[in-house]
Parts: sequence; C-alpha cells; structure tokens
Amino acid sequence: MKLHNLYIKIVLMFGKLLATALLMLSPMPILAADVFLQANGASVHFDSRANGKAWNAANYGGGVSVEFPKGRSVPFLSVGAMENSVDRPAAYIGGGWRRRFGSRFQIDAGLFAGAVYYEQDDNRHSTVSRSWLPAVLPMISLGPPTAKINAVYIPKINSGAAAVLFSLQVKVR
Repeated sequence: MKLHNLYIKIVLMFGKLLATALLMLSPMPILAADVFLQANGASVHFDSRANGKAWNAANYGGGVSVEFPKGRSVPFLSVGAMENSVDRPAAYIGGGWRRRFGSRFQIDAGLFAGAVYYEQDDNRHSTVSRSWLPAVLPMISLGPPTAKINAVYIPKINSGAAAVLFSLQVKVR
C-alpha cells in the first residue's frame, strides 16, 4: 500500500484529537474503557463506476476505538484513516452509540457520528477535490468481546457509490 504524506499527517492529527478528548473526560470512564485497534480492510459497492474502472474494494488502513460500555449501552469514540474507494486518502473521527445484544457473542447495532475526510479525483478538471463531510452512519458489530467485525453503511457521495465498509476490531485493553 502506498502511503501519502498527507495520509500520515491526518492519522497523527486525529490521534492527537482523540487523546485530547480522552484527557478531557473524567478519570473514571477512562479506567472503565475498552480500547480496540481497528484494521480497515474491505468494502462492497452497490453501484458501478461511471468511468468503467473498478472501485477499490481493498480499503487498507487503521484506527483506534475506545468503548465505554454500560450494560447494553455502548458509547464510543473512534479515529482512523484508510485508502478510499478511488485509491485516495480518507480519514474519520467521531463517536457514537451502539445497543449490545449477547455477552459471549455480541451483536451491536447503532450509529457513528462525526466527520469524514474524503479525497476524490475530478476528471473534468484534472484536479483532486478534498473535503470534510459531516456523517451519521448506521453500523453493526459482530463477535466475541475481544475481536469484532464492524460493518458501516456509507451512502452515495457525489459521483461515488453506496457501500458497506468492513473492519476488524481487536481489544488491546
């Protein structure tokens, strides 16, 4: 995977923002938090590309998610970066809430809300458009408490396609 300098800067900036957000919380929720590393990996697209090229379905990247579970309620913060479906850098920062079902095998359903950084080639003008977009996205997580598969629905944006992004989440604390 080719890493772009901007891509690395985005990840570092978001990591600092997440660390700052965690430090602003009271100490008790931080001690009760579950920390996960995320490996972003694949997407399934529901439309074909207008230019005939295939979508990039290998959205490699990584991130960190911090969960604050309270019974069946799971608020969380998340930050990360990846290569998007047009082979350009993308990043996300935000949080959300999921409802948990099960204990040994968990099924969580909820929403991610935050901001998404997205780059896209503008073929008409031979330029790259870069933008931050607000996002409220439905998601589900499946798996045991130590490792989960996440699926996030991403609606069609501009000339893109609606897709489901899959990632692996592994508990480190």
